[in-house]
Amino acid sequence: MFAKLLILSLVFGASRAQSHRVCILSSSSSLCQSLDKDGSQATCSRVETRIDCALRLARGEADIGFFTEEELLLLSQQQPNDNRVIATVRDVSRLETFSFEAVAVVPNNHTGGLDGLRGGRYCHPGFDQSDLRWSPRVLKTLEEVAARTDRCPDVDTNRKTAEEIEVETLSSFFSAACRPGTWSSNSTVDADLKTRFPSLCSLCGGSSGCTGYSIDMGISVAGVNNQNRHIQALECLRVSTNDSVPTVAYAAWLHVRNYFNIRNPQDAASFSLLCPDGTLQALTPEILSNPVAPCSFVKQPWGAIVASTAAASTVLTNLQAWWPTGTDPGANSWQSVLFSGLIGGANARVVFEQTPVAPANYTAPIRSIPAIDSTASCLPAQRWCTTNLNEQTKCSWVRASAYTLGIQPAISCQQRSSVFDCLTDIKESRADFIATPSNYGYIARQHYRLSPVKLVQNTRSGASRVAAFVKETAAAQENITRFENLRGKKACFPEFGGLAYVAFVRTAQLRGVISETECDYVKAVGEFFDGACAPGALDASHTITETTFNATSLCSVCRPLIPTPDNCNKMPRKGAKEDEECFAEPAPQISFCELEKSMTAFSGDDAYGVDTFIKDFEDIANLMQWTGIEKLIYAKRLLKGTAKLFLRSLTGTTTWELLKTGLKEEFGLHLNSAAIHKTISNRKMKPGETYQQYFLQLKELAILSYFFCFLSVHLQALGLQANQFRALCQNNTLAATPGVFIDDNCLLAYVVDAEVLSRRGDPLNNALNVLFDSLDAYFGYNTAAANQLINLDLFSPFNGISDLLFKDSTIGLTEPTGEAPHEPARNYMELFRHLDACSRATPQVPDIANRAAFSVITMLVMSFLTRFVVY
Repeated sequence: MFAKLLILSLVFGASRAQSHRVCILSSSSSLCQSLDKDGSQATCSRVETRIDCALRLARGEADIGFFTEEELLLLSQQQPNDNRVIATVRDVSRLETFSFEAVAVVPNNHTGGLDGLRGGRYCHPGFDQSDLRWSPRVLKTLEEVAARTDRCPDVDTNRKTAEEIEVETLSSFFSAACRPGTWSSNSTVDADLKTRFPSLCSLCGGSSGCTGYSIDMGISVAGVNNQNRHIQALECLRVSTNDSVPTVAYAAWLHVRNYFNIRNPQDAASFSLLCPDGTLQALTPEILSNPVAPCSFVKQPWGAIVASTAAASTVLTNLQAWWPTGTDPGANSWQSVLFSGLIGGANARVVFEQTPVAPANYTAPIRSIPAIDSTASCLPAQRWCTTNLNEQTKCSWVRASAYTLGIQPAISCQQRSSVFDCLTDIKESRADFIATPSNYGYIARQHYRLSPVKLVQNTRSGASRVAAFVKETAAAQENITRFENLRGKKACFPEFGGLAYVAFVRTAQLRGVISETECDYVKAVGEFFDGACAPGALDASHTITETTFNATSLCSVCRPLIPTPDNCNKMPRKGAKEDEECFAEPAPQISFCELEKSMTAFSGDDAYGVDTFIKDFEDIANLMQWTGIEKLIYAKRLLKGTAKLFLRSLTGTTTWELLKTGLKEEFGLHLNSAAIHKTISNRKMKPGETYQQYFLQLKELAILSYFFCFLSVHLQALGLQANQFRALCQNNTLAATPGVFIDDNCLLAYVVDAEVLSRRGDPLNNALNVLFDSLDAYFGYNTAAANQLINLDLFSPFNGISDLLFKDSTIGLTEPTGEAPHEPARNYMELFRHLDACSRATPQVPDIANRAAFSVITMLVMSFLTRFVVY
């Protein structure tokens, strides 16, 4: 019996050893449950994006992943010899060699090659067509090689976007065109260009508005879709052709064959393909019967299944056994689940490679993209300043992804040791931009002379907030009930020149207790209070105005009470709690708090899962550089309800790791669907709101009910209680009750938590602004992962690491104007108006008194930065 059990154990162990780790996007994690069936030889390896999958494959932490056509081109640059392509994934209705071929069709009498198109007519399938997943690079290939839109020696590029330079060149090369769709990801720029260069829309039809074709397509023919943009471009060619003006259509070879074989066979003899070398290939019946074009401007490889190098041969053999026909095996088997989850359903056909091949060797014979550093461009690469190796790595993938798709201008990445080093480099033209916390916004503007090109949009819980708290004893004994009562008192700030510091100055100006003509913010605060702790006040990098005022008074309350480089001359370390420690002293009466890191308590009684709680908690713990004992203490204080009862039942829990293990074991499968349902049912979709925005809000609402201000944890660690303090609200009244839980209407400020900064007045800022619109469009949350050409999330964790380049709470970007639709963005710009006026040597901001109090005085208590995404 023992021998039989041993044999069974060995067989089981061997079968489990053959299990392959398959990359599954976290947005499709429910697939993992279906895949985990009896006998399954595939297990889920959850990844944030397919780029994360590529990194895991290279490290040997996953075995199999699927990658799109453009992603394989990216891998050939970033990981040319890592991993192996083992099978292509094709459309079951067309198994030709290439995913598509982009060709140019001209009349038979065309002469002069590519340059012979000058002064002619141009019919394009459009920049919003999704039929064959053409990237911007593919869409612009013909015009780039014909009109040389990448060469502009005589073009004034000053303050122009890449799209403007491109369209200017095209309009001088072609006399008329239909180039429908979106020319720029920035809607304002797009509309302006179409107004200024109407000739590039003149062939689209009178009622098209350049959004598509409105020409007469004639009768419908079975097997050909008259609404297909490639078919419309070919019809544009046919009706626009005459003997005196050259005409060209840019289209997919697949649709060229359909057009001339099925829809207009009588016209085929009148047209030819224009090849990249300038020669013509007549559209004979033999040519049109071939699924491969005789010449083309772009050949696109198919998407493919990629395996880690070590596992590639075994995976290839097993996949051939699991999917012998290259199709879904059906029968509700785990092999069928794997096919649907990895490949995508009944319309896909897997064609296995003979032997595994490296990404570079797979793409090179089909399509190669020139090295990024050797590519000509009208605009110089924009230099993104990063602050650590992980950011630099993510930036390099963003750079390569944008370049692969053909997004302009190009990006380069350069690493520095800190945000302030980056700000210095940008100021001195050694770098061009950085996305940085809004807490440094004033310093960046005043000391480094930078300005925002974009503001970050956050989830509601991810925005920044500022509140002012008065000691309850001071409020009662010294009658501190209004901002004017603070004169001559002592105050604590988390950082000199940060959001809390400036929010107080601005609020005090609006309340009339500090003069609006005072542009010296050091003097304004130093003279108003009888002492303060504003760490960094003596650090040159924190200078926000030119001042002759002795800033040591802004350090007089810091511990120790004598200002030293250790307690006031330097910027506080990230996550430091100097304002709260200062407030624990007897003297200070008020603290202006930036509640940047708030956390959600865990009870186990609601939709907030234990895995999410643990990740949130450890993110903060790492950021705050807590010791093991601090983690244990703070974690215990965050347990409520059932979780707190569970804590009481534990014995011997002396470390955070032991507590974490216990919580996972007890609550790992806990989910209260009723709580989720109630939240969803009470939140209706708003007009104009996308489905993704709607579900983001639903996820956020599911935890906001259990919002726990982390300030109270800090206070408890200092031996203080939250009810010892009361908020002094922006409307110049004390909060009705003591404590740190306050209504947003009581905040001094409610603003964005980050912005993209560049040199003030730089002539390339317009191009940089639109570049970020493009990055947001292709790598933001505007497109579901399945529809992305390259599945890289600009605002998500990268390679398992959070808050790289942008905080994970980011959901998009918005314009840095007071008219922005995003409320925190409007508030943030409003907050700058006085300081900006000072920097322009204007002593007073016009019509400042007429502004609404809420829009002026909103700012930062920021909750814990957790982003939820639903695809």
